[in-house]
Amino acid sequence: MSFIRIHNIKSFFLPLVICVLFLQCNPTTSKAVLRNNFKFIKETKQIRVLLDESSQFRDLRFDCKVVLRSEQSNVLVLKAGETLQVSRKKNQIEIRTSKSRYNLESVDICPSSDIDLLSYKKRTYRGIIRLKPSGSNIRLINIVDVEDYLKSVIFTEMGPASKAQDFEALKAFAVCLRNYTFMKVHESKADFDLYPDSRDQVYRGASSEKIFSNSAIDETNGLVLEYNGQLAKTFYYSSCGGHTENSDNVFSEKGIDYLNGVEDGNEDEPFCMISPSFNWTERYTQEEIVSLLKKAKYITNPQIRIKNIEVQSRFKSGRVNELKITTVNPEGQISSLFLIGNSIRSIITSKETKGLLRSTLFDIETEYKKGLLSSVQIKGRGNGHGVGFCQWGAIAQSRAGKKFHEILYSYFPGTKLSEI
Repeated sequence: MSFIRIHNIKSFFLPLVICVLFLQCNPTTSKAVLRNNFKFIKETKQIRVLLDESSQFRDLRFDCKVVLRSEQSNVLVLKAGETLQVSRKKNQIEIRTSKSRYNLESVDICPSSDIDLLSYKKRTYRGIIRLKPSGSNIRLINIVDVEDYLKSVIFTEMGPASKAQDFEALKAFAVCLRNYTFMKVHESKADFDLYPDSRDQVYRGASSEKIFSNSAIDETNGLVLEYNGQLAKTFYYSSCGGHTENSDNVFSEKGIDYLNGVEDGNEDEPFCMISPSFNWTERYTQEEIVSLLKKAKYITNPQIRIKNIEVQSRFKSGRVNELKITTVNPEGQISSLFLIGNSIRSIITSKETKGLLRSTLFDIETEYKKGLLSSVQIKGRGNGHGVGFCQWGAIAQSRAGKKFHEILYSYFPGTKLSEI
């Protein structure tokens, strides 16, 4: 059973403090550089976030009055407590209440007052919720102001930055998020722009907003990073382990100068060494490695055993480029398979976090028994793909007195701030 409720926004938040002197005091801002090249940025006031997708939504219920609209016309007004049944009907959406039934192309669920919030599955959302058909399913899409969207994302994606001395890091990250969001809007070809999870950015609606992190969004309002008059691509992750990575080695983006790997501070004391996952260790048995390779369909014969695992090559950053795994079948035939770059993380997954291996910046220690691998220990540094913005490194730089634009330029060298 799913519920949509209305909340009064006045009781949800305290007023936010906005720094009106910020833009006047920042000499690094290049005004209006992007307006001709990226008109869509200035025109984009709202974005579309896919919250859910299903063949039907049962018992959508509202605590206060809401208006259902289709093609700008009011279709139905629901009073508090009324329920709604939503299902696919041929090429349309069928809306049913206890008294009426409608077949519509799409439906917008709108709060009856501008100061109210919609909620879905115990999370509150600003803006409206749109129901739109997609194949045999119905998509539930939150249409929300860009800056309000960012206020949710900044806390869920960088919650550890919660102290006053972390504020410059939060402002740098706010710009990073804004760039990433506009990048996704520009690339969008579907009826939504972003997923609400790690496929894009973790979005939990107004429920996850915090006054402290909201201020970082407000103080950087309208600021993005640009490179040669183009919107910069601002990837980010938790910690780089001491050196960021070239985008060529991780993503499809090739030859982007500002996404080349850089040293995070200095080799002996990287900025991100304050991260709880700066150093980590994983240990696997022969059977566990075989199971992971079978799951990834690198091994199909259940009788195959592993003779050895070794790092075949590395990138300049120290991250593993090729991981060579030597196997032997019951007939004694030896073969080799290779795991490449960042894909290693989704194949040799973490036992501790139950997710991706924290990074590919690691060394291997192996043990053997009767000519076969018995166990392997992976000792690594950092957490994430390593391209672009290092969150823990940014926090350390902020605590060392660096300003937000200095932090951004350290991870995206050659870029500059621009006001849109």
